[in-house]
Amino acid sequence: MKFAALGTLTAAVALLSGMPEASAQTAPGSGSFPGSFLVPGTNTSLKIGGFVKLDVTYDLGPIQQTGGVSSANLALPNTAAHTQTHGFQVFAGESRFSFETRTPSAYGEIKTFIDADFQNPSGVTTAASLRVGTNSFGLRLRNAYATVGPWLVGQFSSNLTDSAIQAEALDTQGPVGLGGVKRVPQIRYTYLIPGGQSVGVAIESSEASITTQTLATVTNVTTLNQVAGSNGVSKIPDPSIAYTIDQPWGRARIGATLRNVTLANGAGFKRDLWGYSVTAGARIPTFGKDAVITQAIYGLGNSRDSDNSIGQDALVNFTTGRARLLPTLGGMVGYMHFWTDTLRSSATMSYVRSFASNEVVTIDALNKYTTWGTVNLIWSPVPQVDTGIELIYDSRRIYKAAILNNTFAEAYRLQASTKVKF
Repeated sequence: MKFAALGTLTAAVALLSGMPEASAQTAPGSGSFPGSFLVPGTNTSLKIGGFVKLDVTYDLGPIQQTGGVSSANLALPNTAAHTQTHGFQVFAGESRFSFETRTPSAYGEIKTFIDADFQNPSGVTTAASLRVGTNSFGLRLRNAYATVGPWLVGQFSSNLTDSAIQAEALDTQGPVGLGGVKRVPQIRYTYLIPGGQSVGVAIESSEASITTQTLATVTNVTTLNQVAGSNGVSKIPDPSIAYTIDQPWGRARIGATLRNVTLANGAGFKRDLWGYSVTAGARIPTFGKDAVITQAIYGLGNSRDSDNSIGQDALVNFTTGRARLLPTLGGMVGYMHFWTDTLRSSATMSYVRSFASNEVVTIDALNKYTTWGTVNLIWSPVPQVDTGIELIYDSRRIYKAAILNNTFAEAYRLQASTKVKF
């Protein structure tokens, strides 16, 4: 994802600095950027990339999903899933391929990027039928966007997200408490400022996780806003702004977004609520290639912006007529250490907490907080290969449950992974 972000800024630089049309091709068949080739009969350069990744996992407690540990859905004590322990799984679904093009134009270099993996539909797979006999995992769209000068349109990581300020992990799911959505349809404009600075403004597709109550029945629903029949719609897409600075002392980003959630049940109930997120993060070099990495997020109705690791943004009681957005606070801190040029480790811990009460709905069994942490050792004998081992810790606590000692769950997983890039 990092090279995709850099490509976006490259396109912006080309327009803002008045560079030629980026049409300087080299020898026939050679593309305009590293690893690319010129498509015959066109002035478009194409790069085909991706990787093959094999994950081998062993759960030391309750068995977790294939494709990553999901903090918001850990099996609780006194449930059937919690009794199924010490599972061994092998998974290749995170393997990925991508296509990147660059074409000169009168408005600067036009770039497109699209990639996909095999973790359909959501990146965490629980369907046993997919793994019986054929292991036929489905294709899943990840990113699909284009840039022209400073403009980006399509599906990409949120304007609040900065892949350069994230800890390295073998676990597919990764930390909780990061600012922004992993992938979201959007329109973004990036303005470059001298001295390694930039400001990005964007509008992004809106969605919310809504917990509803009618009489004594509580229902957790994750809905896309603007979908007919859902309990929530959005009057506007999510507008956001982010400022980034990259200097020898480190890299930092701050950002904010606004969110509208209009709750309705089709029977006369309607409430118009406004939420927000504010985020900050930094990557600070220490010794050699080592670095401290940290992020923080706070907001109202912003579980989605913290990797949806809490799972609810809004509470609405159709019987009493009350509704509110939930405040959420989260953060991550990690340290990356290079033992040698080819051997490195990362230690990371992250946390997200929601602040709910029974004033709107009965919050029993809703997530109160989740955590995620890792420590790993990764070896890259050649630049195209990463192989390593990682210990993953996950936990969640729910608000008061009907069953005693049923409020806290945790998981430990050992994972060995090998990634071969092309």
